Order: sequence, then structure tokens, then C-alpha cells
Amino acid sequence: MQVDFDPTQTNYTNLLQLFWENHDATSRNKAQYMSAIFFHDEEQRELAEQTMLEHQKKVPRPITTKILPAETFYDAEDYHQKYLLRRHWKIFQSLNLSDPQVITSHVATRLNGYINGHGQMADLLNEIGAWKLNEKQEEMIRDAVANVRCVGGSCSSCYFDGVNGELANLFFTTVPLTVILLTNIILYLLTWRRIKQEEPKFKGINGREARIVRASHRAARTMTLFVTAFIIQWWAMCIYGIVQMLVEVPIELFQFVTTFSNVGGILNGIVYYIIRRRSREKHSEASLELSKSDGSKKFTRMTNSNSPTLDGISSGQEEVEESSTKL
Repeated sequence: MQVDFDPTQTNYTNLLQLFWENHDATSRNKAQYMSAIFFHDEEQRELAEQTMLEHQKKVPRPITTKILPAETFYDAEDYHQKYLLRRHWKIFQSLNLSDPQVITSHVATRLNGYINGHGQMADLLNEIGAWKLNEKQEEMIRDAVANVRCVGGSCSSCYFDGVNGELANLFFTTVPLTVILLTNIILYLLTWRRIKQEEPKFKGINGREARIVRASHRAARTMTLFVTAFIIQWWAMCIYGIVQMLVEVPIELFQFVTTFSNVGGILNGIVYYIIRRRSREKHSEASLELSKSDGSKKFTRMTNSNSPTLDGISSGQEEVEESSTKL
């Protein structure tokens, strides 16, 4: 970015201090996003190098910032201009600025900072009257600043897109997430309905077929636990995405959504524990049933070995009959 400043209001040293304190000068990025200072004269170069040495003492890793002579300056693409302000698309559209005006507009520049955490409400109220906005615009701006949740637009409320804002969230987050959530709910209900319908049919069935059916039903019930965890985790986010398209989202709703969108790991951990516990219980039952079955077989074999054979009984009867005849 190119900064034009009034030397009667600030100086180059102050701008350099803001530069060092408000970004990570040790990160390694592509040329498009690299950390760099472009100087216009030797005085600026010396100040840049001096402040870089001072800042290096405050950070543990080597600074990667390049200090280069300023050459031809090219404006970034339009969607990069005031991209934090563009996230608040209702306010941005109400300004009715052309692309060149977005770059040079004093109001857009001030708003870009205020509604993303850079500035106080008292300062905003002192200057908003000079911006020649209507009552509705001022109300939207005051609400946006009052509900600031993070500095720089980099918190979780930005989702994955910090440029196009709510519209991108609608088509790439809210709509797909809502469709997936509703699909899971429908499949959840259909699965339980099918289980309830099928269970009476297999009550009188025993043996291997019955065990297979029971195992299938247990697996279906287990999977519905994961679906339940998904529903609990994401239903609030769906509501948040829909509401933010209609009104400025209250901070209470944002906090509520943040809570639910971060419990997924806990819920999945609980589901995993339940599955493991059920697995151990079924394994114990199977082992007990197997040991009972083996004991029953051993008892049967022992009983058969100690019992007289049919031949023995028959021969005994013949001997008794012969004795009776002789008598």
C-alpha cells in the first residue's frame, strides 16, 4: 500500500513504528504478500534500516522485511481495496462508491478502520457527522462498531473469506452447511424409522441370521450418534449465517455460535467413548456366551461317555430273559 501523509500531522518515524508493530515482519511470504518498505529518499532509507535494527531486538526470529527503493506503484485489484469494509456489504453498498472512489475516499478509509476494531466509539461519534451520511447509514455504522469482535477482521467471524464477506459466506458456507445439516437430519430420522419397523420382524428369529440383523441395527444406531454430534455442532452456525444476511448480528448470538462451533471435538470424543464402551460390553458378552457354550458341550460329552450303550442295555435284557427261561 502507498501512504500519503501530512508532515504537519505525523512523520515518517511514526509511520514506521505503526508498520513494525502491526504485522509479523518475520514471516516468509510470496512477493505479492511480502513485508517490504519502499523508500523515496536516503533519509527514509536510513530511518527504515535503523528502526528495523531496533525491532529485531524485540523479536526472536530474523526479520524478512525488504527495504527497497520506490518505483512505479500499481493499484491492487478492486476487490482488494478496503477489503475489510467490503465484508460489511450493506454499509459498503450504501456508500455507492465507484472503484476509483473506493481507493481515495476519506470516509471509506476511516470506516475501514473503525468497523474492524481500529478506533473508539467516542472518536467515531465526534467525526461521523462530518461525513454527510444519512440517518440509516449512521445507525448501521454505529451498530457495526459497537459489535466489533476482533481487530483487523481476522477472527472466526470472518470464516474463510475476508474480502467478499457475507455474500461469500452465504454461497460457500451457509447454503452448503444448511443443506448438509438438513440432509443429515432426514437420514437420521429415516434410519431410526427403519430400525423400529424392522425390529418386530426379527423377534422370533434365532441363530446366525438374528445375530447379523442385531449387529446391523447396532451399527446404524452408532452412526446416528455421529449425526447427532454433527447436528448439535452446526445448527447454530446455520442460523448465524442466515441471520447475518438480514441484520447486523448481535454480539450475544456471535458468542453463542462460537461456543457451539467449537464443541465438535468434545462431542466426537464422547461418541468415541460410548462406542468403545459398547464394544467392550459386547465383547464381554460374546466371551461369556462362548464359555457357556463350551461348558455345555463338555457336559454333554461327559454324560454320553458315562451312559450305557444301547447294545449294553439290549444284551443285559437278553441275559435276564435267558435266565428266566432256564428257571
